[in-house]
Amino acid sequence: RFLAPSSSLQLEAQKHRLTDFSRVRYNEPESIKSELLDKNAVVAGILVDEGFLNHRGNEVIRETKGKFIGAHALAIVGFDDTKKAFKIQNSWSESWGDKGYAYLDYKYFAKICRSAYSLEIQNSPSLPKSSPTKIKKFPEEIYASRGNFTDRIILHWEQIPEAFGYEIYRADPGQSMFEKIGTSIQNRYEDTGILSGLAFRYRLKAIFEDGKSPLSESFVSGYAEKKKRSEGMEVQGLRASQGEFRNQIILRWKKVKTASEYEVFKWNDKKKVYLSIGKTSKTKFIDKKLKKGGDTGIYCIGAIEKGKTGILSKAVIGYSLTEEIPPAPEKLSASKGEFSDKILIHWSKVPTASAYLVYRFVKGNWEKLGVVEQEIFEDKNPPSGKVFYAVAAKSKTGSWGEYSSSIAGFTNPALKRNSISLKQASRLSMKYKAEELHFTWKKETEAVSYTIFQKIPSESNWEKVVTVDSKTLSYTHKLPAKEKLYLYSISYSNRDGIESQASLPLAFVDSEPKKTDFVMNRAFAKISLLEKFKGTWTAVQWDGKNAFTNVVLKIDSEEDNSLYKINIGSKNSYKGEYVEGSPTLEVEDKLKVNLSYTEDSLIVEMKDENLVKEKTELSFLRE
Repeated sequence: RFLAPSSSLQLEAQKHRLTDFSRVRYNEPESIKSELLDKNAVVAGILVDEGFLNHRGNEVIRETKGKFIGAHALAIVGFDDTKKAFKIQNSWSESWGDKGYAYLDYKYFAKICRSAYSLEIQNSPSLPKSSPTKIKKFPEEIYASRGNFTDRIILHWEQIPEAFGYEIYRADPGQSMFEKIGTSIQNRYEDTGILSGLAFRYRLKAIFEDGKSPLSESFVSGYAEKKKRSEGMEVQGLRASQGEFRNQIILRWKKVKTASEYEVFKWNDKKKVYLSIGKTSKTKFIDKKLKKGGDTGIYCIGAIEKGKTGILSKAVIGYSLTEEIPPAPEKLSASKGEFSDKILIHWSKVPTASAYLVYRFVKGNWEKLGVVEQEIFEDKNPPSGKVFYAVAAKSKTGSWGEYSSSIAGFTNPALKRNSISLKQASRLSMKYKAEELHFTWKKETEAVSYTIFQKIPSESNWEKVVTVDSKTLSYTHKLPAKEKLYLYSISYSNRDGIESQASLPLAFVDSEPKKTDFVMNRAFAKISLLEKFKGTWTAVQWDGKNAFTNVVLKIDSEEDNSLYKINIGSKNSYKGEYVEGSPTLEVEDKLKVNLSYTEDSLIVEMKDENLVKEKTELSFLRE
């Protein structure tokens, strides 16, 4: 019989609510360690054998003992590199293991684990610091094209709120060092500085007004197709709109005289294949099935003649108009004893916001106070003592940005305070043409002059570019240095010499991909990354009930490592062409083999119906 938790336990649990979760690469010890160091909870599902069931003491669990009997969930609470093991906490009372805890070997954990997740827990807000330091976030979900193009690799990634741009870092095949190759103010990048038929790895940094994030923890691998395409009935002149339309991408191409209609294909990153998304008799197609707030797609077209689709065209990338996620409101202020019965909260205007959501922290919980359109909120019924508030901005299409830092206020009969201030300047508009930047801005009724400022994040402070009179609403600026991201902002002053708050910054960078100096030679073939795949690997497969099967996987290759062969068991064999430097072996839509960063384990996705009934993922260790 299960008892409901006491009210005191429920109140304590409310302080630590789950706010988000994400999947963790369970065959990568560093990935799990990073989550633990960030103070996130990590839970995992593992296969359990008789030895695990009866484990006692503090000996590290390194191998299977007895038969597998099922699966079980547990918490990973720490790690010890001297033991090369994770510290786990079980739910089988203190009589199991070492008072309910045990150590599980890194490699063995990778073999028996079936899934692992990082949990983000809500905690009470900390008191505001005089000079708060934010941990700068790097992009996590990064995508790189794999053979979709013959002359470039396309990257795109999740947007980071408050980031003005991103630095792209690349590692050549066989190299461990990542070198900066370019900068982008969009969440996409085209690397044309590569060689076809080789895999390159990428990591990113996000650029903020006051600095940069660390390099992204994980890398992504991409490559350009080396094979030459035969012309045949191939569609030519395919173009895709790039940021011209909201929530749609328009494709156009040249007419093929013998075609009755055309079939449109879009790259599906999860399935790693082009999927048909429609047919048309015209030389135009509109893709409306996009994510709100900005989405990217890779497309190719096949001409249909006598019911058959011909050779697919060269791929193109398109993207919808990226909605700017509102940054967290800044310069929050809350009245401190200025009123006896209310607290007044102010914050700076977010130009892209249509509304603001205000929260208040009371008795261990954040509670919603209301939604307002102006940069002011009146809490008419605040509790006594110090009260914390936070504000988030809402975009014009309904997306919420991140919450601001918390601010404290309190009530107390006291003197009122009067102040005169100007509203924040509107954001600059900018066009790039003929080696010049052309700025324009909106007229401010109280302005007698405007001043434009510029800044290189993390390298310089804001510097004045020019001051102009109130009749001037545009300015042409010489193009700044290449490969440097610049921020531009504008403020205005009135007749009394009072200066407004500067507008939100606008970013610009003139960047071209750095050409690789990698040279392929015979000596390199001997240290091919494919060598790390080759050999015999083993895993344990569970049917979810009572059956456990040992699975043996063997990988071999031609002498020059251009072709590989994969055998699973005694009946299933697969062949493929290896792209040098790639940490992944893909056989159509049947099999995908991923080499871990530590190069001592494999994650294998099996989709072949001759091999498994449904999609299965197994972790293999070298035998």
